[in-house]
Amino acid sequence: MPRFVFAAVLVLILAVDTAVAEKWFSLYNKALYDLEAGRWQPAIAKLQEAVKQNPKSGQSMRVEANRTVRYFPYFLLGKAHFHLRQYEEASKYFAQERQHLLPGKLTSEIAGYQQEIRTRSERKRLNDFNQLVAEAESARKAGSPGSAAEQLQKAQKLDGAEFERRGLGKALIDLREAERKQLAAQEKQKTEAEFQSLVNQAAEKEKQGSVGEAAALLERAETLASARPEVTELKARIKGREDRYLSLNQEAAVDEREGRLDEALAKLKEAAQLLPERAKADKMAEAIEDLARRAEIAGLLNAGTQAIGSRDYRQATEIYDRVLVLDKTNATAHEQKARARSLTLVTRASELAQERSFAEALDAFELALATYAKHGELVYDEMRPHLRNLAPRRGGLLDDWLAVMRTADPSRSDKERLGRQASGRRPTTRVSQPAPEETPVDALTALQVHPEEAVRILERLRATRKTGNAELESWTGVAYARLSLLSTDAARKERLRETAQQHFRLARQLNPGYRPNPRLVPPQIMRLFDSAGQAE
Repeated sequence: MPRFVFAAVLVLILAVDTAVAEKWFSLYNKALYDLEAGRWQPAIAKLQEAVKQNPKSGQSMRVEANRTVRYFPYFLLGKAHFHLRQYEEASKYFAQERQHLLPGKLTSEIAGYQQEIRTRSERKRLNDFNQLVAEAESARKAGSPGSAAEQLQKAQKLDGAEFERRGLGKALIDLREAERKQLAAQEKQKTEAEFQSLVNQAAEKEKQGSVGEAAALLERAETLASARPEVTELKARIKGREDRYLSLNQEAAVDEREGRLDEALAKLKEAAQLLPERAKADKMAEAIEDLARRAEIAGLLNAGTQAIGSRDYRQATEIYDRVLVLDKTNATAHEQKARARSLTLVTRASELAQERSFAEALDAFELALATYAKHGELVYDEMRPHLRNLAPRRGGLLDDWLAVMRTADPSRSDKERLGRQASGRRPTTRVSQPAPEETPVDALTALQVHPEEAVRILERLRATRKTGNAELESWTGVAYARLSLLSTDAARKERLRETAQQHFRLARQLNPGYRPNPRLVPPQIMRLFDSAGQAE
């Protein structure tokens, strides 16, 4: 082992042996020096160690064979704690020392210390008492009677005699009463806030038409405060909504029965806005949708009637097509559409007759009559003025003309004795009104109806023919060409044009000399027809 390590260990062992070997009387003597120097805490530590070795206190304690000392460690511990203002510890040690037989002077000194401790404790207790009373007063002024009462109770517990002497009992009672009233006011305020919150929520729900939720909120509000005007007013508003809802439904039913569909629809919509939840339960949305569709149909039917009255037959036809999209079984729309198409044909036929294109005019008059048989008198009236122009052409065309007139109005034809009955292709009996899906067709169908419908009708007609027909193929091509003009899709437009040319080529094959009437067919379609011939 190195010499310096050995030396350090030796010093440490000697130091430990010295500390352990130090006797109580040595510690006691050192504590006396510490006390004289005011080193209170080191003195306490030494005295406590001495007491552990020798807990007995006495006038003459033998320390060696021929030497004694006065040994009063508890007195000195009390004195040290006193100077450290640790009065409880000091009192404990003083009381412990007085249990032993003491010299009179030491007894007096201990008594002096104890008196001083009592004085200082009393002064501190009084100061603490006053502090608690002051804090109670501050809390009272701050509007916290509960906190003020707690401080007074602490003061009462600290010094009951002083509390009674100052008559603070009544003040404590008053503070508790004030606290009770304050708590009651706070509870009332809390209840009022909750009440107002429920009423406000109910008012918002009522505005939204959710009267069921509003009524439930008001019921909760009434458990907090009864007979409040806010609740009464809201209940009245809810009842007003419900009454108005029922009234609007009843009025709408009357309007609907009497044909005032727009008024009925407006009232149902208003009712649905008043009580959305009730309207949902009553399936009002479906009723409104149905009524709106019917009102739209009624409006379109009126518009169609006006269009016919204004002789805008094409617009009328489009309007009735819109009606049939909404209700494909609507008999009025089917009939009026046929009427509008018939009027279109009559108008065109009259124009053709004025232009002396009597063959095309005859086809148009016949198709108009077949489309709408009720126009018999009109067709008759429109055809009659042209008889004088047909008289020089006696033969097939005149006979066909008279046959159509006879079919249009047999009674007037017989009465006016317009001539012999026609023979050949024209019927001699009145044409009955066809069903909407079975309307007779002719070549002019390609020009008088919507292209898609024309294509469908003409293709169906082609399917029923056992042999080819140049005129039918030509007009089918015209229908496809018209449809291509309406298409916005380039690829589809090209396909439709190609289909039209195929029909035109087939028509030329069936009758090389056939060509549609240029007065009936738009120029761009005529050019397409001619280009089909050139391609061959």
